[in-house]
This record gives sequence, C-alpha cells and structure tokens, in this order.
Amino acid sequence: MRLAFSNLTLPAFDHLHFLPDLAAFGVQGIEIAPDHTFRRPHFGKDFCAREVATYGQTARLAGLQVVGLHALLGGRPELDIFGDADIRHHTISHLVHLSEVCRDLGGRTLILDSRWARDMTRKDAFWQCRAFLEKLLPRIEGHGTVLCLAPLAPEQGDFCRLAPELFMLANALDHQSLGLHVATAAFAANGETGHKNFAARRGRLDHVHIDEPGLVALGASGKVDHADVRRHLSAISYTGWCSVVQRLRSGLSPTDLVFRSVRGFKAIYRQDFRNRRTFHV
Repeated sequence: MRLAFSNLTLPAFDHLHFLPDLAAFGVQGIEIAPDHTFRRPHFGKDFCAREVATYGQTARLAGLQVVGLHALLGGRPELDIFGDADIRHHTISHLVHLSEVCRDLGGRTLILDSRWARDMTRKDAFWQCRAFLEKLLPRIEGHGTVLCLAPLAPEQGDFCRLAPELFMLANALDHQSLGLHVATAAFAANGETGHKNFAARRGRLDHVHIDEPGLVALGASGKVDHADVRRHLSAISYTGWCSVVQRLRSGLSPTDLVFRSVRGFKAIYRQDFRNRRTFHV
C-alpha cells in the first residue's frame, strides 16, 4: 500500500513549503481538497491554471505524486446533486472542471462526500443521482479520472451512506469513470467493519481514506480498529493508495502531526501481523 496525505493536514492556501517535509517522512503522495488549496474563483469560473500548475510542479519537485482530489464540494453550499436543474448544471460543470484539474496534476481519483437528499424519497433520490451521474460521467471519462462516492457517517449525509448502497449504485451504472472507495471512519461509524464489504471490492477498489471520526490524528479516537482494516485490505490484495485524512490539531505543528501519523501508519499498515506493534499519538 502506498501512503498519501490529504493536504487538509496543512494550513489552507499556504502550505507548499511543507511538501518536502512530507516526502522526507516517507509520504509518497498528496491528495488535494480544492477549496483548501486554490483561491476560490467567482461562481462559474475555473481555478487559476497558473496556480494549479505551480502546485503540481512544487509537489513533483518535493517528490510527491498528486493522487487525486477530495472534498469536492467542500464549502460550496450553492452546489448540490439534489438541487434544481440550474444548480445541478452548475454542479456538473464544476465537477468536470475539477476532473480536468485532477488530470492536469497527474491524479486519478475524485472523492465526492457529503450528500443530503433531505426530504426526497429514497427511490426519487436514487433516480435523480443516477440521472446526474449519467450526464457527468461521459464528460470526465476522457480525462482518465474516476469519481467515487464516499461512504458517510450518519452526521455526514443521508444518501448512499452505506457500503452496499454504493456498491449497488456502481453496478447499476456500470461506467468506467465511477469507482469504489473505502473510508475507515465511516465504515466504523456504520458498523461495516466485517470482511464482506472489503471482499466485494476485491480488484475494484480505487482508493482508501485512513481517517478517524472528526478527522482527528490517526489512532486518536480509539474508534477505528486500524489493524483489522489492514487485515481486510491485505486479504483482498489491495496495493493502491491509502490517504491519511486529518485536520490540524491544537498544540501540534503540521510537521509534528504528519510525523506522528506516518509513524502510526507504518506501525499498523506496514507491519507483519506476527510482529504487530501498537502506536500512540
């Protein structure tokens, strides 16, 4: 498994100077939260191409690969897959732009999280989501990117939260640009820590988020059994990217936080189970 970090671990908009430190700690990739990284354009406008190119070049020079984008609609309440026709149009246009950004940075995965269908019936929400994706996916397939709907804890959304629902949706659309994703915090919150949801993704799993409830430091919540997650991923022979997703923690510098979580990741996810160690944050 290859180790990446979400740049939510780093200060918003001003963290390029931290990227060499990540590589020095053994991090191989960076996952980008767009509205935490690039200055927000006016409604309907694209991110600055020069700013995107500068970020990509700096990451490469630091020895980091951009693996993809996540938190795609973070901080954008005006965009919604369940809004009216005009809102859905703007949302699709923005996601297509983010797919282009991801491609230009050399990334592949686009992780779409928080989804609220609110008072829509489950059936209507599925049909509207399907229609939305049927318009979106053909527009990104030429980019070589893969959109994954993230599993969600109950407080993060009310549509397609659970692993079986996401698997069913991916099978129903059967499109090369719609993938499958695992997030450890959501799986733990939903009690989906058994092997069946990992086994169903064997050979089809595109990306993994190693995270904790509240995006605290790796291992800090005590609610995610990372050793168990490691066993499931090993059993399905997953060798792709695992992104640690966490936010800055009071009293720790970004580099201290990254260092502690890298140490924790290596202690659990890269140790032989006969010699497994615990870790502390």
